[in-house]
Amino acid sequence: MHKFIRSNKNPNTHVFVCEYDWPIEECLKGRALVIKIKDLADVINIQKNLDESTKVDAFVYRNEYASLETIDINPAWGNTPVILYINRLGQFRNIHHKIGLLQQLNVIVIFTGAEIEVCKDAQILSSLGIHSGIELSPNAKLDEPVLELITYAFYSTMPHAQIEPFSTMERFYDGENYVSPALADFVNPERYIHIDKTMQLAFSEKDLKDGNVLKTNYPYLNFEKFAEEAEQYSKKWQELFIDSHSCTFCPAFRVCMGYFKSGGNENTKCVDIMSELLEAIEFHKQKLQTNNKSQCQL
Repeated sequence: MHKFIRSNKNPNTHVFVCEYDWPIEECLKGRALVIKIKDLADVINIQKNLDESTKVDAFVYRNEYASLETIDINPAWGNTPVILYINRLGQFRNIHHKIGLLQQLNVIVIFTGAEIEVCKDAQILSSLGIHSGIELSPNAKLDEPVLELITYAFYSTMPHAQIEPFSTMERFYDGENYVSPALADFVNPERYIHIDKTMQLAFSEKDLKDGNVLKTNYPYLNFEKFAEEAEQYSKKWQELFIDSHSCTFCPAFRVCMGYFKSGGNENTKCVDIMSELLEAIEFHKQKLQTNNKSQCQL
């Protein structure tokens, strides 16, 4: 059977995803972290207090009411990875002075607002060389703007930055491993572990909040048992085949894994959109292989 993502199942190699509402500086010293913050000032404040052995893979800030107009981009972030989940771009005349700064920093801007607007905003930022994207939730409408954004991400001949979640999916997809939009939410049992202030562990934020946690709390992880739990979680999609779920007959299952079935609606647009995404990813992969072929030279 196909694996989800090939990687090491040693928990010491995983990135811990956590909220910044407990003393992670001491409790998770020496770990690789994705830190979810509620105040952008915490990017600098947390870094000042972290042990040098602790590595921050990204700071994640979410404000679904904010626009790029209303948040402050701090040049002191330097090369620190910062992911901004905000509602919209805003009036371009009010954010044009931030564009040059964003181009210099290591920032990803993910838009969470209305589908038509966020697709337009993500394309604008990408065209300016800024890593951007949209939040593609399981209950997304998946109308024409999403298809247009996919087309732009993979077929446009004009230089542009990566667009999420499509870029992350393309990076992990190799024709054998199954991927889904959930990768952009740090759901990868062979790379990420989600942890809360009680030291409980899970393979996704939703599982952690719902109590679907690992049998052992941090730091008392048994390598062998952890590997079994990671393997079991990574193969949960196979249950759809056992149940003969309609998703398993979808030609785009390899880049969805039933992701949209959890949206609670009967939207079947996902079949067309994800099929187009699969075709675009495979086109892009083939293009990269062609460009990387060595040419005979005298």
